[in-house]
Amino acid sequence: MTGEAFAGKRGIDGVERGERAKLFSSFEALSERPAYLTRAEFRTVGLVELSEEAAEELNRMLVDLVPGDLLSVTYFRGGEYLTRRGRFLRIDLPFRRLYLEDAALPLDDLYAVKTVGL
Repeated sequence: MTGEAFAGKRGIDGVERGERAKLFSSFEALSERPAYLTRAEFRTVGLVELSEEAAEELNRMLVDLVPGDLLSVTYFRGGEYLTRRGRFLRIDLPFRRLYLEDAALPLDDLYAVKTVGL
């Protein structure tokens, strides 16, 4: 059935079907609002260069990790800093990656690593 087949027919509320569609079309713009606001609020940041002391502390923390440790890792990706929790698996020095159960994070993008449990 096409839209013309419904033209001129009134529904239970007495409004023609074509007019009813116009009533609800104004809500369509509202459905895009949250996505627009999220894009508008997102501000990219640059990669922060760690101080020598902070880099040494991060290195000490990485050396002391034991497979199975539950970590909270803050890292840089796509113009923002993200924090992820997960079980530590290993560090791959040739490929410069820290492996969690569900992620492989570049060592150069790490900002902070904390042990939060076993």
